[in-house]
Amino acid sequence: MALSHAFISTVVNLTKDEVVGSKLGRPLHLLTGHFAIPLSSNWQNKFIIALNHSEPYIAISDASLPSSGASSQFFQILRRELTNASVENYFIWPNDRIVELVLTNYTPAYELVKRRLIIELIPMQPNLILLDETGKIITLWRRSKSLNVNRPLMVNLMYEPPSYGAVKSMFSKAEAKELETLSEVPNTFNHIYVTNNNVYSVIPLTHLGESKLITVSEFFLTRYEALLARRKKDLYDDVFKVIRRKNKQLKVKVKRQENDLTKAKERLNYNDIGNLLLTYQNEVPKYASQVNLESIEIKLDNKLNVFENANKYFENHRKAKVAVVKIAEQINKTKAELEYFNNLQSQLLRANESDLKDIKTELNEGGYLSSNNKSPRKKKVKTIYPYITTYDGFEIGYGKNNLQNDHLTFSLARGKDYFFHALNYSGAHVIIFSSDPSKAAIEMAASIALYLSGVSSGEVYIADKKDVKKAPERGKVHILKFETIYLNKLHPDLEKVMHNSKRMS
Repeated sequence: MALSHAFISTVVNLTKDEVVGSKLGRPLHLLTGHFAIPLSSNWQNKFIIALNHSEPYIAISDASLPSSGASSQFFQILRRELTNASVENYFIWPNDRIVELVLTNYTPAYELVKRRLIIELIPMQPNLILLDETGKIITLWRRSKSLNVNRPLMVNLMYEPPSYGAVKSMFSKAEAKELETLSEVPNTFNHIYVTNNNVYSVIPLTHLGESKLITVSEFFLTRYEALLARRKKDLYDDVFKVIRRKNKQLKVKVKRQENDLTKAKERLNYNDIGNLLLTYQNEVPKYASQVNLESIEIKLDNKLNVFENANKYFENHRKAKVAVVKIAEQINKTKAELEYFNNLQSQLLRANESDLKDIKTELNEGGYLSSNNKSPRKKKVKTIYPYITTYDGFEIGYGKNNLQNDHLTFSLARGKDYFFHALNYSGAHVIIFSSDPSKAAIEMAASIALYLSGVSSGEVYIADKKDVKKAPERGKVHILKFETIYLNKLHPDLEKVMHNSKRMS
């Protein structure tokens, strides 16, 4: 649901003191159409511009927002023009979902220039446009494909406001319906609210249930998870696609190989058929295409005599014996690869951007993704560090992908350290860096192993690290000696312990 003019206007009013008078820092590109600009009033705060297709918005937040690293000609110009600019004014246009920042900045020649940053928060047609003081377009996020349109938007053209942007009502339908129940409509709005169904408004929407008063920063945080999900898709779409595609391909491949194995096994009786032909050679008519011997219908090549047909069955039997062995080996290999990609699929569920980067590195090393590195020199692989947390005075390490698991178990853990892994599930290696951990630490480590395997109860392997050996297949181990522990639920302190985790270095 698109944000109302009244809502955007209230956000502008609530953030005006932080924006006006501030200097702008170096803009960050978060993902396609999403930008963050640090403010000198508090460098932790960032002015957020989100050009979502259906619900564009602005906000201010002190959340840590990593840059996507992406760039474009538009963003390079925007960064050059906005960095160190001073905000002289900041307002919303009357009856339009357009927010404007009036800026001043110095050119490299120390000439003071004026700029206007136009933020069109119009659903289905959002845009970000930088103008000079005459209204000429310097750069813009979304430009027209040609001049033969009602409103051409191109660099060096004069800016024209959109005719479709004007709002018929200051309020959304939900806000208007709520206002009808009030005896007096407020002249100003100084608060923003959200319902349990994430409907935003400038007044409590009692007809939609309970409404919660929120700050502008909280408004952004309610959308932050969706932002992170979109960032993951934008930055690591190739990772998601290749894992999904390989899972599908390998399932089809296993089924096809199993069908081939069934057919090969059916040909193992060809030796008996060849012997039947030789035993009853006098009863086989010449040039026959089939014959019934001992109630068995036997197909024949009518161009061959009985001895040649028998030899043909013997040869096919020999080939079938070889095929059964080879196809069985291929099935085991394909199933191992399928299990590997199933493991990666489960790792994606709880992977943050750093973990996804590790998984992408692993896929590149395995040859599943084409590398962008065109240098003939072999690139040194960076060490992939796992996570560490503490509980009951014991350090607990865990990996969230195969590279982290390998480094944790086979580079960092010592022989007597405790190793944990969920039984019958792909998932994390968990290590307690101690040879004598407490019962509480053991239960927590087992809970982490289950949680990162996507289950809330079950059995967990416990072994000395020295009894864990790396298997030839990527991401797998052989546990030579172990015990198990069963948990019927996850540890109540698990969420807190996971929240306090950090990457090892």
